[in-house]
Amino acid sequence: MIYLNKYLISLIMPLMAVLNQWPTQACPALIRDLDMIVNQPQFRSAQFGISIQTQGRNPLTLYAHNPDRLLLPASNAKLLTTAGALKILPLNFTVKTTLYDLGNNQFHLVGEGDPTFKTSHLQALAQSLAQLLKERNIKQIKRLTLDDGYYGAEWLNSRWGWDDVQADYAPPINGLILNENAIGLTLTPAIAGQPLIVKWDDMENNNRYRIENQTKTVAIDQPEFVNVAQPELGVVRVTGQLRVGGEPEPVGISVQQPTKYIAEEFRRSLSLLGIEIETVEITSPNNLNPLMSPLKGARQGGFIQRKDKHCRAY
Repeated sequence: MIYLNKYLISLIMPLMAVLNQWPTQACPALIRDLDMIVNQPQFRSAQFGISIQTQGRNPLTLYAHNPDRLLLPASNAKLLTTAGALKILPLNFTVKTTLYDLGNNQFHLVGEGDPTFKTSHLQALAQSLAQLLKERNIKQIKRLTLDDGYYGAEWLNSRWGWDDVQADYAPPINGLILNENAIGLTLTPAIAGQPLIVKWDDMENNNRYRIENQTKTVAIDQPEFVNVAQPELGVVRVTGQLRVGGEPEPVGISVQQPTKYIAEEFRRSLSLLGIEIETVEITSPNNLNPLMSPLKGARQGGFIQRKDKHCRAY
């Protein structure tokens, strides 16, 4: 990731500079700079498809490199997805994460895949629930069920590589997302010859993962590279090297079991507030109560209380 970012910057910066200088005519400097980048030895097995044109009815081609080659759009697909969402959904559309009160000291958490749902939101939800239970003089929840079937059972793109799905930029896409289904670490150089210092952004992850630290701190004239992988569930392997005296390097992994992750975090938040959970269950799309449709839920962090056959938001 370190060198990938540097190459992207080296690709974009000359492009912006030259486009600002020659907005409507062919750009020899642009052609030279981009050819120099795509023809570097480390990209010998890579594939580039580039087409840069001016705007207007009669666009002028400023640069072309395999412009007709069909490639996977990768993150460019986000442009089409965003355009489609803005076209179909109202501007005030809200993706809901809702907690239902089923009565008899049982609760049901439903998610619609909110990618902005953070630990702070979950803690606020736990705070509201704890307050409600304290008013009822209850210190233990009998059962909490989590509905994570909003997007079905396929949470990963079958075209992604095995190494991609371990990284924080390609996490599972499910209904109950917490912190973008990613967990961060920081790698800090130590004394030359010693392993890097690996520290979780959230120390609770020391209880979830075992770290295999196969890194090294090297001299200032040595190259830098790092890689983080998950060879098996509960194991994070960190390899590579950083220069002594250098800046800490933030890295991340994807959460392989996102429903379990949010359940553990919700249980922990409630426990800190004096509320324990007796049983936690995960439901599937095939056994959901029709009254508990996420479309009937309140806004993010709200409650729905079921009384008789009706639901009331409060």
